[in-house]
Amino acid sequence: MLQTLSLFLGIWLLFLLLAIYYLSQTPDGRVGRFRESMSEHLSAESRAKVLLREMLTEGQYQQLIKFGYLEVNSPSIENRIYRIPGSGGLVKVYEKGCAIMELCLQPAEPLPDGDVVVMHKLMIEANEQEYLQKANHFAPGIISLRCQHLSEALSVKREAVSSFPLCAFPSRLSIITRLIEKAWLVESGNGWFLLFFVWCKTVMRNDTVFGGRLAVLLNNLSVVVRPSVVVAVLSVALIGVVAITNHYSALDFVHLGTVWANHDPAGTWGYDGQFYYQIAHNPLQAGQFMDNAPFRYQHILYPLVVGVLSLGQTSLIPFMLLLVNVLSVVLSVEILASLLKKFGFSPWFSLALGLYFGQAAGILFDTAEPFTYFLVCLGVWLFVEKNRFWPAALMMGLATLSREIAVLFPIGYACVLAVQKKWRPLAEFALLGIAPLFVWLLILRMIFGQTGVTFTQPFEHVPFAGIFFHADAPKKFYLLLLLMFLPTLAGWGLVVVDLFRRIIRGTGPFLLRFSPMYLILGANLLMITLMNHHSYDELISCGRIATGLVLAVLLYGMETRNKWVLWGAQFYTGTFLIFVAGTLLHVPSFIA
Repeated sequence: MLQTLSLFLGIWLLFLLLAIYYLSQTPDGRVGRFRESMSEHLSAESRAKVLLREMLTEGQYQQLIKFGYLEVNSPSIENRIYRIPGSGGLVKVYEKGCAIMELCLQPAEPLPDGDVVVMHKLMIEANEQEYLQKANHFAPGIISLRCQHLSEALSVKREAVSSFPLCAFPSRLSIITRLIEKAWLVESGNGWFLLFFVWCKTVMRNDTVFGGRLAVLLNNLSVVVRPSVVVAVLSVALIGVVAITNHYSALDFVHLGTVWANHDPAGTWGYDGQFYYQIAHNPLQAGQFMDNAPFRYQHILYPLVVGVLSLGQTSLIPFMLLLVNVLSVVLSVEILASLLKKFGFSPWFSLALGLYFGQAAGILFDTAEPFTYFLVCLGVWLFVEKNRFWPAALMMGLATLSREIAVLFPIGYACVLAVQKKWRPLAEFALLGIAPLFVWLLILRMIFGQTGVTFTQPFEHVPFAGIFFHADAPKKFYLLLLLMFLPTLAGWGLVVVDLFRRIIRGTGPFLLRFSPMYLILGANLLMITLMNHHSYDELISCGRIATGLVLAVLLYGMETRNKWVLWGAQFYTGTFLIFVAGTLLHVPSFIA
């Protein structure tokens, strides 16, 4: 068996490398898009450096190289200096050695850093007043940003914020009072931060020492207080509380069962985390410690990553199982927050994914879902932010090797690409996003004689029959209604309403009116609706499976720019408290 497994793994890796090489080639045989884009990027950077060297004096160039910024004297205002950063960011303005403001002005299209420095320098020297009018103004030390979409959002809010008479407030108390009175002017989370900008700017004019300290404080808070950090703190705190109250070691989170670990028929059953532990410990011999080896080996990637990070030390595996999952959830939130900001929404909407109780269950029970949907988030980010198809497909394909239900995401993208007749991206998603799962299932069948797919119970034939099967257990049933039935029903309402909207108001061919996220959302809803009643035996099982639905809802709300969907998804954030309470109170539905 060892030789067979090694052979097929080698064949699969060779197939993957050949697929990547093929997809990196253009139809006429030239170097592929990836290498072309890298070549263009390097060429642009080299041209920018040459231009920068020509436009700057020797002293200016040495200042930029040594200190990372270029100082340009104001042509019209005495003792004013503009400090232009060499690697992007806000332009700082100084008068008589004191920072008075920061300016944000970005080109409409991305440019190399050298070109941006030259742009600022030429605009200041040619027409300083026009430069100041076009730039967004901030109090010094408040924020450092380079994202074009955020600068556009700030410019939209400027008219509302400009209604504050910045120098009219005689005291800090009156400043705060006016801010409270005018708070209604700005609705989004970024708007509240703008109010702090105005406050700091005003305070600095009245009290330089206090204003400077406040600016530094707010700048530090903007870096530290972010959704991913909140999720990290709460996740680690949850692990600590459970460990203290239950007297757990890291190994106890694995939930080893003696039925499988010691082959004791009268022992304890444990939970799914034990199978990931066994694969991470000994990938080739773990089958003897499993209830169904081919089914458990379907989720091969997560335990392999844990095993590699454990450096062959068995004692480190329980810690790495926890660490990988915590980092996966935190990074998923960070990725989603960046996408939300790109689409003009508050990054705090991403808390719905990080604090969903299915993610917390995956952490406490060492299962693969957090790592799986981190790979999916990374794939979506590559697709949306970088417009890179084959890397996005590859990440989603790897996610399917961690948990097979993640295949709904690349399938959704592939369906839309097929309708749009974008054959090359379709081939990339088919080969790298969908094929890995089926190739791996074929390998498992050759090794074990079966794929393990039939080990799980089939879908129900009646919608929500799996949930209502537990109606005779009131406590569990009410929790299932609250945490699973009602959110899923609301999701179906969203899908149906949007379907009628696309039918009535849509233009063009009918099939072209649907986006990947619409199909992915519908597929996840269908899976939860028809899920077998055994998957609802405990909330930690159905909650983990529904993590993909939570991600799909957030991505769909972001894609359609529907803030009401994003606000509705915050229901999932509250499920964290329910899970914590149920776990600490030892409610049976939250215990495997």
